[in-house]
Amino acid sequence: MEELRCGLVGCGVISGTHIEALESIDCANLVAVCDVRPERLENLLDKNPHLNSYLKLGDMLKDSELDVVIVCTDHASHVEVAIEAFESGCHVICEKPLTACREELNHLLQVRQTHPDLKAGGIFQNRFNPSFRAFHEMIQDGKIGKVLNLGLLHRCNRTESYYAKDDWRGTLEREGGSSMINQSIHFVDYLLQIGGEVDQCSGFEGNLTKRGLIETEDVFAGCLRFKSGALGSINLTNASSESWVYRLTVAGEKGTLELVDGKIMASAGLKWEEEKRRLDEALETESPGGEGKSYYGGYHRQNLMDFFSSILDGKNLEVSMESQATTTAVVHELYRAAREGQVKKFKSPC
Repeated sequence: MEELRCGLVGCGVISGTHIEALESIDCANLVAVCDVRPERLENLLDKNPHLNSYLKLGDMLKDSELDVVIVCTDHASHVEVAIEAFESGCHVICEKPLTACREELNHLLQVRQTHPDLKAGGIFQNRFNPSFRAFHEMIQDGKIGKVLNLGLLHRCNRTESYYAKDDWRGTLEREGGSSMINQSIHFVDYLLQIGGEVDQCSGFEGNLTKRGLIETEDVFAGCLRFKSGALGSINLTNASSESWVYRLTVAGEKGTLELVDGKIMASAGLKWEEEKRRLDEALETESPGGEGKSYYGGYHRQNLMDFFSSILDGKNLEVSMESQATTTAVVHELYRAAREGQVKKFKSPC
């Protein structure tokens, strides 16, 4: 089997999840890591002494003969890292969100288009969750008829100690937001996968419990009008007493489906026995990996495998950089609508 030489940039919290996933993938060989903070490199090398380490991305790209660069840095540096990797001839896969602001998003996509021979992917590992796949397929297959409205609720908790660990967290310039762009973006992505193209958006944001600690929001409420005519609502907070709960509700003319903390629920009279049987089989064979925190979902391995397969076998990416960009752009536009107090017409970046 052909082997892909990989370099990982950014040795913060999420890097361990990627390293653990990469160790279980035969075609991936992680050979180098890079971070601007020496103490992070030292901590990582204590567990992975075989890796080459670098303080400068340019040195890693020059010395390591990489095929793939995995971007796990703070939001604001994703663009700089990805562009440098592209220009060094590397395939790039980037953690969410793709960028901290819309202007950088447009710039990155313009540069990406100048390297059509290279693969560009994103991390939205929860798209590989069998429960979401089954949920999505039932809606696509017309189980609930025409989709009328979609609702997302996500509640989690981020404390003062969480924000103290990294100086970029909770800042407009480097994180771009807080609860929505960081914790809840996976579920906003779920909403968009089902609802399709967005026509308009509006929103409200607030900082009710973390003033003086963060510049960004700890609560967000938004509305979407999809081009299909369906309406969507978003209700998010990272100031809850609950550590991590979510509910995605999709109402159609024939019934309603809900995805509640990974479990599918159907309205009375909606028959889905065959779909449930197939889901149970999928859950047995596609169980999540142990990498990362439980709320990460456990599907980083599948996300990375999909990316590597696109390089080696030419298969279409399930999470392309362009797809990741669309979700990121919707999040940026919801923030803009909230901060300017206007309903915004959405223009896709792709």
